[in-house]
Amino acid sequence: METMLAVDPGKFHAAGAVFVDGRLKRSGLFETPLRDPATAGLDLGSSLARFVGGYEIESLVVEYPIVYPRGPGDPNDLLALAYVAGVLVGVLKPLSPRLVTPNRWKGNVPKKVIRLRVLGDRAAGVEGRLSKDEVEILGDDPSHHIVDAVGIGLWALGRLRK
Repeated sequence: METMLAVDPGKFHAAGAVFVDGRLKRSGLFETPLRDPATAGLDLGSSLARFVGGYEIESLVVEYPIVYPRGPGDPNDLLALAYVAGVLVGVLKPLSPRLVTPNRWKGNVPKKVIRLRVLGDRAAGVEGRLSKDEVEILGDDPSHHIVDAVGIGLWALGRLRK
């Protein structure tokens, strides 16, 4: 049984999606009240490690953003994300950890497009990459962070192309 955790980390939140044998089994969004990047990252990484529960994670895929020169964002914000990835690798000890940039897994497309690619829109007759059962796991209106975590997992499994 192949198990994978896909993670969309943020400065004060992190979303995770667990896949077993290529199928989505659970997803969750975690937030931290802590504002120091180091302690926030440790808190989020620990929350995700607990979220995994009894699954023995073999593959870990974590998104890491790029901060461009003269672009928006503070490079120091990446510290929290590094701590999240470090905690997950240290605690879960996956056989296959890897990092992926947003451009690599989704390209430069708006959140609405990714949402449609991942979830689809059954009312409009647009098929997504998830089965009906997998969509039900996400609930009625998953946050874009959860959609991204699921999208990262689908991309890693070869079920999503940019």
